[in-house]
Amino acid sequence: RPDTVRERGALAPQECAPAMDGFSDSQRAVMRLATVAVAAGALMWLLNWSQRRPLLLGATTLVEEREALKPLQAELCRRFFAVCMEVAGVAKTVRSKIREQNVDITDDKLREQLSRQCQVYGKLRDMYAEIAKRAGVSLDELQELQRRHSADPEVHAYTEGVQKMLDTALGGVMPVLPNVQIPPALTEDKVLEILAEVHDLETQTVLKRLKGQKISVKDLGEALTAAYKEAWETTLEAHQSEIVGGNEVYHSSLALYMQREGFAEKRKALDDKHQQRMLELFQPDHHKYPSAQSPGNGAKLGSTSK
Repeated sequence: RPDTVRERGALAPQECAPAMDGFSDSQRAVMRLATVAVAAGALMWLLNWSQRRPLLLGATTLVEEREALKPLQAELCRRFFAVCMEVAGVAKTVRSKIREQNVDITDDKLREQLSRQCQVYGKLRDMYAEIAKRAGVSLDELQELQRRHSADPEVHAYTEGVQKMLDTALGGVMPVLPNVQIPPALTEDKVLEILAEVHDLETQTVLKRLKGQKISVKDLGEALTAAYKEAWETTLEAHQSEIVGGNEVYHSSLALYMQREGFAEKRKALDDKHQQRMLELFQPDHHKYPSAQSPGNGAKLGSTSK
């Protein structure tokens, strides 16, 4: 009866007829969500693709690129390690004088002045640029490579290790090479034995070069510096079979062992003994040793320790 149906409220055709596509409302809702998700995923893929940079260093995969990056980082760290060793020596001397003279200066300010005096950041920038050029990439690309592979522990250690070495050196403490592996032969006793050999050779070199001579303070300082460097180079070269990985490995071993109280005391005893021997070389009553005189008044030097 039409009237009855009209009174009850006739349904619209689309509400009473079954869905022509065979899906219920809930199924269609799910499909719409899936479509949106696919579209969003496609958009993100396009964005990532447009922003992705090509592989560098001649690599065809990210793994190859990462492994090609590590030797570049290792070389940078080895070269910067030498700079930090020099900085550590300067910082140690300056900090000692500041304590003796009770100079009022903050640690941050002192670090800033030491960095500028030693031209640290200029040297580091030049090293980065040289290594990047040799690898066939720009400086920005080299830095991008480090960021791209920063999740790798070895890459991360190299990247962070540069700043860590500098921070340590500015504190007047010997740095440690990032990712260094200490050879089994470089025990605490062996490291101290090599250090003692360096001291002996330095003393012998000074005696050989300066015996019986009168020398100015300036020339004396240069002679002592040359003897110091020669002693280290000669001694470490003689122990290359035990120092696997370069001289940086020995110095890093020494720095790590210095964190142990017992070792630090033994090293100090060696250094004190060596310093005393060097002082005795220039005492007036030791006629068998060379005399070092100032060009101005001919006064004997009482201390020549470094």
